[in-house]
Amino acid sequence: MANHDPDIRNEPHLQPDAATPDATEAKADRTLDGRRMHGAGREHQQALNSVFNEPFSLTTADMSRVIDRDWFCARCGYNMRGHAVTKQCSECGHAGSQTYAAWVADKCRTVKPIKSWLVAALVTLVGGPLAISGALWAGSGFLGPLVWGPVAEEIMKVAAVTFIVETRPYLFQTRVQIHLAALGGALGFAVVENLLYLFVYIKDPTPTLVVWRWSVCVALHVGCTMIAARGIVAVWHDTITKGAQPSIAHATRWLIVAMVVHGAYNGVVIFLKLSEYEF
Repeated sequence: MANHDPDIRNEPHLQPDAATPDATEAKADRTLDGRRMHGAGREHQQALNSVFNEPFSLTTADMSRVIDRDWFCARCGYNMRGHAVTKQCSECGHAGSQTYAAWVADKCRTVKPIKSWLVAALVTLVGGPLAISGALWAGSGFLGPLVWGPVAEEIMKVAAVTFIVETRPYLFQTRVQIHLAALGGALGFAVVENLLYLFVYIKDPTPTLVVWRWSVCVALHVGCTMIAARGIVAVWHDTITKGAQPSIAHATRWLIVAMVVHGAYNGVVIFLKLSEYEF
């Protein structure tokens, strides 16, 4: 009579007749042995999906690049679901079983337009507050408005857009979405900055200063952000059309140009103030 007591001492392999494996244990042994053979059927496939094959070495950046559906190797039939996107099968080493290009193309087919536009809208709303936090972090002093301010603000205005392009490029379906998201972040930052300057930092601003801030300053932030966005759009386009893994480093030169333009503008404003120019 079978003993159903859950005590560990009643485990089949601890019994006196352990030399004769339990039926379920025998099946497990056959299944695991099948891993050494290709095309061993359903039991082989179950073994390939064993928990021992889970990718414990994934980094945080790679977590968004995990195969989230059944994807079988063209050579050995290994199911790569749950594994990081790689250029070769992790079982037999077959190249091309799941390339980054194939992964992106597959994800693009699953994203609906409404979801893509919702993501773009969310990124638009996030850009401004992120840039404000960057401006507050930059601090004051001589290098604040010339270096740290432009660097922090230009990075943070496109930070959300950059994050999406680098980790989930398939969420954007057109260049227009990226431009609009970056533009929204720039406008959001410019509006908040102007309100702070005109109603908090500056007492009784002149009409000329009000016009200056709502025209020149807004144009500056929008223009610099559009410069930075050009590089991000180029990276996204290469990813979607060529299947290249996104490298934000390729967009760095445009971001640097935006920082330089912003810093140069701040330098001109500081020079005008030192020259006692009245806005």
